[in-house]
Amino acid sequence: MTGWRVAVVCLALGFAFTGPLLVYRFLDATQTTVGAQQKLVESLRQMVRELHADHALGDIAFDKSARSALDEMQAVVKELRENIDSSVVSLSKSQTTFESMAGDIQKGQRRFFPHDRLSEKGVAVFSVKDEGTYAASPSITRLDSGRLLSVLERSISWGTNEDVATKLVFASDNGGLTWAQVGTIHPMNWPQIFRCKSGVYVVGTERHFSQDNNLIISRMLDDTGATWSAPTKITSGWSVVSANTGVDVSGGRVTKTFEVIPSMAVPVTSSVLREDVTLPLRGGPRSHSWQHAPVLELPVASAAGFVPFTLVQVARAEPEGHPFFFRILEADAEAGVLTVRLERFNHYWARVPVLLAKGQNVTVGSGSNVYGGVDWVAMAMSGDEGADLTLPESWTMSTPLGNPASVYANEMRVLFDVAFRPDKGVRESIVGMKLDGIKDNEEAFEAGFGSLYWMEGVVTRLQDRHGGNGKLLSIMRVNNDLMCDLAALVEYDDSEPGRLRSRFLRYTNIPGLAVGHPSILYDAVSDLYWMATNANRDSVRAWKQPGKGTVLAPNLHITAFSKCEVDRSTLMLYYSPNLVDWTSAGVVDYHVKLGRHFAYPHMMVDGTDLVIVSRASFSPWSEDGSDALPQFFNNHNSNAISFHRIRHFRAYANAEWANEQGEYSGPERKSTNSVGSLVQTLLGDSKAGAVQQLGELHALLTAMSKLDDEMQHVQLVLNKRLEQCALKEESLSDLRRRQAQLESQSTVVDDALLEKFAAIEALEIQLLSAGVSVSE
Repeated sequence: MTGWRVAVVCLALGFAFTGPLLVYRFLDATQTTVGAQQKLVESLRQMVRELHADHALGDIAFDKSARSALDEMQAVVKELRENIDSSVVSLSKSQTTFESMAGDIQKGQRRFFPHDRLSEKGVAVFSVKDEGTYAASPSITRLDSGRLLSVLERSISWGTNEDVATKLVFASDNGGLTWAQVGTIHPMNWPQIFRCKSGVYVVGTERHFSQDNNLIISRMLDDTGATWSAPTKITSGWSVVSANTGVDVSGGRVTKTFEVIPSMAVPVTSSVLREDVTLPLRGGPRSHSWQHAPVLELPVASAAGFVPFTLVQVARAEPEGHPFFFRILEADAEAGVLTVRLERFNHYWARVPVLLAKGQNVTVGSGSNVYGGVDWVAMAMSGDEGADLTLPESWTMSTPLGNPASVYANEMRVLFDVAFRPDKGVRESIVGMKLDGIKDNEEAFEAGFGSLYWMEGVVTRLQDRHGGNGKLLSIMRVNNDLMCDLAALVEYDDSEPGRLRSRFLRYTNIPGLAVGHPSILYDAVSDLYWMATNANRDSVRAWKQPGKGTVLAPNLHITAFSKCEVDRSTLMLYYSPNLVDWTSAGVVDYHVKLGRHFAYPHMMVDGTDLVIVSRASFSPWSEDGSDALPQFFNNHNSNAISFHRIRHFRAYANAEWANEQGEYSGPERKSTNSVGSLVQTLLGDSKAGAVQQLGELHALLTAMSKLDDEMQHVQLVLNKRLEQCALKEESLSDLRRRQAQLESQSTVVDDALLEKFAAIEALEIQLLSAGVSVSE
């Protein structure tokens, strides 16, 4: 490496270490200044209180104290304004420095160490050591106290037992550095914690995959996460599949997506034919009716409860006759008609026209209990966030939505090379008998087996300020072998009170959606959507087992026809302006070995940071995470729940580029930014403290404005008193002038009287001399 490169690297490293220290030093100084200013404001308030107290004592006391206090207050106000002006100018100048420092530090680290993880070293929230049980379904929230709560579960490969039915509640009071169990919730499966206006809740299901498996919910009863209510039912008779896919809390509503298996409900939706219907079969496999599947209208006693695109079977009148299977294209509940399309595989047991007799049963799906042998119907529920969400009546359920790709299983495989399980076990579980004549999986695909599965929808409200329409978009995972980014988009509309409408939009490509479900959230500060999801390094590899597994290279969990699930070793962070088009922000965490993983994440914003919990197979206690683990733990079976913190996550997005639409955009949506969020947007991720200091300065300026109003009132009162005093002084001067005049006049009178008295005395003397009596 040349000398100048060494110098640049050293400079970058030095700045990376010293930059944050400089920022914190500045914030400390700013905080000290703000503290002094707050003391000055309090002294002003005290002065105003004293003035009001003096006013109550009387006019004279008030006049004297007001004059003195006003001068003192004006001096303090002048000093305070100068200090605030100086602080605002200083902090405003430092804004650019903050942004530059934060950006340079983050980007510089990635420039010189592009393979580095975005997150700090992962921490184990919980870990298991016993083979046969793995950690699963983590989710996270934050309480008012700042405590982080994570709810998780222990799972076994299939089914449940008493231990795994108990959900574990863990807490951290130091930002996620250490965790301790504080509570339990029992019984429940697939727990998901969320917080809204009416409290903190955990929603899940009664059990694992099973009949009559309903949504249940528990509410936190204290302020620490230690005590929870007994789970109560939200639904009844459904077979629900859920996951830690998150809960959207926005617009005053709480929304959770889930899937329902119609063929495992209690009771199963069924009806009967009102009329005879002829099924026009014309030959066996690859015949005319095979190539051009008949579409029929089935008049039924009731079409209620049947879901478009799901499987339905019609019984035969003959005792030995096998039922026929169709896909529902439309269910007209008002007319009592199901429009259906014949599934190709019916040609293996019927080759001539068949009469479907009046009165025959029409029933949902098949009796399969095999993964891949049943339909999953997309649904969502929505409730007012201020309501008691433990009450079933607090929730509005969406219209159910079947998977359109199920109708076009073979077409999807031909066009996109995507399908799910057509293997013998699945197809025989669907039709309920041994099915002869299908040579291999390729023929099974052609016969209509192997329809795509959608599951684990993640719902987020479209509320970006440059185009969000306020509706909810669910991004659904789609299992398959090759298109590891394949996803389905479902829209939910809660704009009409008491209704939650659903609508299929399209299939699309979103990173990692065939690997596992992501975690998605909207961040108002950056006005971007953020997603933590898996990245598949090689989607075309025909993965195989290593032979004999070891503690470092265990045998993998490989689901047939879902090989995208094999590589869950890398957890990525993406951002998007619209929930559909995604740009990579970087690697959250990864492991080079396929036998280790970070998957099924859930995340939230924590100030300027992003915190993530995920299922993980790794060694958080080792320096490099490569310690050996028991062979049971692999790409699916998790030995731990990991916690990751990404500091200043917004610095990894080019928000200006992502949100720019220029002259070609439609009218902008009205911004809902408050002053506080606007300031935070300007500062970005420099430091949360800087935003806090600006907020405090803004509060001080507001307080000063109020004090100005009070002092103006005091000034008006004082001026009136001074005017009254001036009038009194003027009257007193007049009195004094009159007094002087009277005193002058009195002196003249006195002199005149003295003269008179002297004259009288002289006269008396004369009279006495003349012998005249004075009395006479």
